[in-house]
Amino acid sequence: MQAFNRALFWLGIVVSGLVAIGEGAPSEVLQLLGSIVAKSGAGVALVKHRPTATIKALKVGEDVFGFGRLLYVDRYEMRLFSPMKGSIIIFSRFGGDSRRLQKGPVVDSEDRYIEDGFQRIGNKIQVDARYRDRIVREELPKVLMEASSEPVMEGGQIVGFRLFQFDEKSMFHKLGIKDGDVVSEINGVPLNNVTRTVQLLNGLRGEGDVKVKVMRNGTPISLDMSVR
Repeated sequence: MQAFNRALFWLGIVVSGLVAIGEGAPSEVLQLLGSIVAKSGAGVALVKHRPTATIKALKVGEDVFGFGRLLYVDRYEMRLFSPMKGSIIIFSRFGGDSRRLQKGPVVDSEDRYIEDGFQRIGNKIQVDARYRDRIVREELPKVLMEASSEPVMEGGQIVGFRLFQFDEKSMFHKLGIKDGDVVSEINGVPLNNVTRTVQLLNGLRGEGDVKVKVMRNGTPISLDMSVR
């Protein structure tokens, strides 16, 4: 009887996972509202399930609305192990209804950079509108001077611009660009001449979403930025 009950329990978890996944991408369905973190690695995540407006306080190890088991939580993210996808998923606490990224200490590590109005976790970037406008309208010439660049040629044609010699305080570092990366496209437009590239950068002032294609050691990488 106990074995039968356990089978029913796991079947329920799988079915609820299928239903939840059918609702949309996890990042669209779940929102991390807050967290309590302990030095021992334990923690509690306050999670909202958007479609039902249900909010739960979940401990590490517990199931998160059928999407997977909570592995880790800190101030900025929670990580789940999905039995359906077999991978770790990261959720930013800044997702969802917030119209302005929250203030807090600057966080700078290999996989993230966070400051007031700006957040990068992995290759996903979020900025608020005021941060974007300040960079594009007021500081763009300064930003362009923060790195050395050179055109990269293939078959006699420019295929992008290699960036190098920028420091840890530059905008390029915040965006996750590495020394030697080649920026080849912005919003699907190839950067194949200098004039077009400058025009394209100036035209980003009103954009809500920006996708930058970067070649790193021959591997394409997409940096996705959204404005809130």
